[in-house]
Amino acid sequence: DSLRDFSVSSGMGYKENVLYSEVVPKNSAFSFVELEGMARGDLLGMGAEWAVMGVGDLKHYSDIPSISDETFALGLAEFTKMVGLFSEATVEARYLYINQAFDTTFDILDERTVTLRGEEPELNFEWRSFVWEFQYAFKIARSRMYFADPHNDYETDSLEFELNYEIDDSTFIVLVLEGKT
Repeated sequence: DSLRDFSVSSGMGYKENVLYSEVVPKNSAFSFVELEGMARGDLLGMGAEWAVMGVGDLKHYSDIPSISDETFALGLAEFTKMVGLFSEATVEARYLYINQAFDTTFDILDERTVTLRGEEPELNFEWRSFVWEFQYAFKIARSRMYFADPHNDYETDSLEFELNYEIDDSTFIVLVLEGKT
């Protein structure tokens, strides 16, 4: 059993204060293209599921030729497998890309623009299970944000533990412990 859904759209519009300026706001007409897609399915005989999802957005501002196109892209892939009767393991990979210009002008006579361009791959592992009437989850993740200037790059490691106890159909007690570096 699988599901697939994809869409593409394009158009034109007008945006005020494109560069989010407090001193020299600039307005512009723009054209855009957006892509979205997702697919998921079962791996027969393995007790496993997979899913992929992607979103992309590209905007071109015609009245401000000095800036590059604004771009956003996000991709996600996930694989989940049942382990025994009460547990499941999930591996997830995510990728983020962003390219956007901002105004950094402090003096109207000295206009300045900076372009933020970055990409971030991330890898996650999650284990979910039941013990008696408790559901617990353990998640570990690692990501690295890359910028045009490598001195601005950074890594993030995170660890999360979640414990759920269901009192009745509409009442839960949840404890979450999370740490990041």
